[in-house]
Amino acid sequence: MKKFSALLCTVFSGIAINTMAQNSVSLPDIATDPGPVTVQVNYDFTVDDVYSFEIQIEYDPAKLSYLGHSAGDIPDDADFHINETEPGSIEIAWSKLSGRDDAGVLVYLDFTHAGTGEITTPLTFSETNYSTGNENPLNDPSWLADGGDPVRVLASTFTNGSITFSATPVLVPLPAWAVLLTVALVATFAVIRFFRLQT
Repeated sequence: MKKFSALLCTVFSGIAINTMAQNSVSLPDIATDPGPVTVQVNYDFTVDDVYSFEIQIEYDPAKLSYLGHSAGDIPDDADFHINETEPGSIEIAWSKLSGRDDAGVLVYLDFTHAGTGEITTPLTFSETNYSTGNENPLNDPSWLADGGDPVRVLASTFTNGSITFSATPVLVPLPAWAVLLTVALVATFAVIRFFRLQT
């Protein structure tokens, strides 16, 4: 009986661990000076093979200006689509028959500081959907029919991020007496150096 109980614990423990494992897409938390900033969007598709995804990323257009993107580990080809549908919303879509089962950089997004002073602005996933496979060998009811081809929508983890821009440095002009003193000191050292070179 003890052996049977131990076996059940092992089986259910394995099931729990497997259920908790999920594919993931994540946005970073970045702290930087005002100006251009590149956001690295990471993915991990090693739990389930992914054959397509649609991801919507939201940002505050009053604080960020979207400049464009550059390719990560997923090639920026005919299978990959990215578009700023409106200020504050970026849509990313990809599909390929061969699928992916790796981890890496999904895409690099380029922004710049659109406000003034110190700000923190969130980057959030608003709509997410990605799927695996075009067959259903286990007759799994979690697979959804899409145009007659079964497609299973994956349980996934999406981690939001943020960008914090430090305050823009403010240059305080020196008072007139400080400027004159600086000029006098520089001139004095120049004269001293001149006479030393003559001796």
